[in-house]
Amino acid sequence: DFDIIFKSSDNVHFKVHRINLQVASQGFSAPDNTLESSLEEVVDLQENSDVLNLLFQYMYPQRQPDLKIIKFSLLLKLAEAAEKYQVFSAMQSCNLLMQMACSRHPPAVLMYAVKHDYPDLMDLAAKECVKFTLSSMLTRLTPSPESYVPWVCNTSTHSSALPNLSCLGKVLYPMA
Repeated sequence: DFDIIFKSSDNVHFKVHRINLQVASQGFSAPDNTLESSLEEVVDLQENSDVLNLLFQYMYPQRQPDLKIIKFSLLLKLAEAAEKYQVFSAMQSCNLLMQMACSRHPPAVLMYAVKHDYPDLMDLAAKECVKFTLSSMLTRLTPSPESYVPWVCNTSTHSSALPNLSCLGKVLYPMA
């Protein structure tokens, strides 16, 4: 019934239908050896089984998983995988949940939004990050230096010490 096997980073096998991958994602539908593999070949993926279990549910015509009940750390990994493999329905769900998680995890949401070019989410997360100190944000945003721009713009908007850097209106941020 299935025609491709994926192996997670924690060695769990997922038997998936190739046609579902091609229809539901851009990342799995590329004409490369990944989709032309035989049933004996197992394709290794970098993601763990929790992430792939959720991601592959978006490949089938069924109810989507309830992402409101998962931990933020798993949501973040799923969101990254959805972007990586271009699973558009999962990308949309993850983006919505990232908006909901923004007040609790603003630096992580800001890095996600900048990395994947979600300007509205950048604005929202940058505003939430205003409460953090410079040293705290430097530590939190180190893996993603391009995230500094929206944070600095929003911080300067709320700081009388930096009146010349005020960012008025909606800001479009440069991408690396």
